[in-house]
Amino acid sequence: MNNLNHEQQIYPQSPVPAPSAAQWRAFWQTALQSAGIISLSAGAIFFLAANWQHMSRWQRFGLFEALFLACAVLAWFKPASHVVGALGLSGLTVLTGVLFGLFGQTFQTGANTYELFFAWAALSLPFAWLSRQPGLWAFWSVVLNLALALFVQMRSQWGLFSDFGDSVNLLILGGINLALAWTFLSQLRSEWLCRFLLLIAAGYITSGSIGLAFGSSNPQFAGIVYLATCVALIVFAWQSKPRDIFPITLLAINLVITSTALFARLADMGETVMFFALSFWVLASSGAACAILLQLHRRWEINANTGAQRS
Repeated sequence: MNNLNHEQQIYPQSPVPAPSAAQWRAFWQTALQSAGIISLSAGAIFFLAANWQHMSRWQRFGLFEALFLACAVLAWFKPASHVVGALGLSGLTVLTGVLFGLFGQTFQTGANTYELFFAWAALSLPFAWLSRQPGLWAFWSVVLNLALALFVQMRSQWGLFSDFGDSVNLLILGGINLALAWTFLSQLRSEWLCRFLLLIAAGYITSGSIGLAFGSSNPQFAGIVYLATCVALIVFAWQSKPRDIFPITLLAINLVITSTALFARLADMGETVMFFALSFWVLASSGAACAILLQLHRRWEINANTGAQRS
């Protein structure tokens, strides 16, 4: 019992309260709304695919244009804060991409795939901005990331950004997602959307750092960009109110993976020795990272509680 009281004095209770009933209702409302939009859109797409040969060109476009018009009417007569208005704006966002895909499949314009996703992201941006719903912004971010990833993939065919190398391109995509996460955190105050984008950014940064560890066509520039993204994650964590350990955790995971890849490249050992050496390094570096993260998180919790008591 004395040990428990001692622990509570050193590590006081987290200032973050448990979700309230209203927050749970808002969460399930958003989740079910998103599931409904996805189900309706998927049902319309599957209906079109199953009856493609039996439907004329006008019937195909008429089906989705009628759905698009219905969503526009819902969004026009109900505000974005209302469930019906948010449903209409979400439907407009999804159906914009569906109409682009239908147009390209019907008329075979020969446009690149990334152009479709860029046009989808550009035309659906007003709908996401009007809704101010984190779920819709997350969907829009996925569309934008697909457009950027396809664009970077296509650059090898015409030499654009060829001097940068794949590692730099991936690190730049990670930096773009970091900027989006910071923007959404400051404007929407949505923690889960911010962390969702941080996960995407961490995936890009880790892929780019692994490529850098195994050799890059432009190692100096790639190293500078990698250090810049690492510093951005640290600044992101320190500037968050309250301070967030999540970006530092992603950075720690990235450093463990990158250092392991670099160790595997530089070490000159036999297969058996290399296996045990890499295993020991992963365990040691992961354990050290966990210890540092726990200590840092506890210190931030103590400082947050101290500041709350003073105020």
